[in-house]
Amino acid sequence: MQLCPDFAAAGFRQEQKTRSLSLFDAAEENDSDVKIFPTSGRSAAPQPDDDGADEFVRERDNGNLEKAKRLGRLFARHLRHLWRPGDTAAVLLQKKILYGYVVAKVIEKRSPNSVLEQAALGEFYREIRSRSPQEYDSIQDSVAFTKYLLSEHSPGDERFGGVFAEQCGRKGDPELCGKGILLYYRYTAHCMAVYNQIQYA
Repeated sequence: MQLCPDFAAAGFRQEQKTRSLSLFDAAEENDSDVKIFPTSGRSAAPQPDDDGADEFVRERDNGNLEKAKRLGRLFARHLRHLWRPGDTAAVLLQKKILYGYVVAKVIEKRSPNSVLEQAALGEFYREIRSRSPQEYDSIQDSVAFTKYLLSEHSPGDERFGGVFAEQCGRKGDPELCGKGILLYYRYTAHCMAVYNQIQYA
């Protein structure tokens, strides 16, 4: 598979879905419904409730649960390849946060049900935490995640670039705004390609 240039070196919020709208769809309905994401408390593994127990067993038995976990591990392993020459520590951190946001978005939008979504996201965070607890803590920036979420329904491509530049401490910087836009679309294309490697039963 040919990956985008920013990934040449190698190939979030997680919650029980007890509401009808997904996290990203809810933002499109009403800004007032958007809450600041907590920076802790994400469960590392899906815990089915009574209503979802049958679905959990079905996905486990048909092999989809393990495929979802493999997907999470693939996403996590690519996180270590985001650095490029010239990246400052602040820029690299924001690249990781943006990548994590895109991972969460792609998993939620594409997963056929909440069981597989939670399994993939749980494994994504578990893989990161097992490799580096410090990195795991640093990429869970609730403010940045919320700003990216809100920018989803703002007009213009500059929406993601503006958040990226602001989070890097250089609000409105044309270079960082452009970089943020480019990274968002590169990361999205990459994550979609990785997701498509997993064929659920």
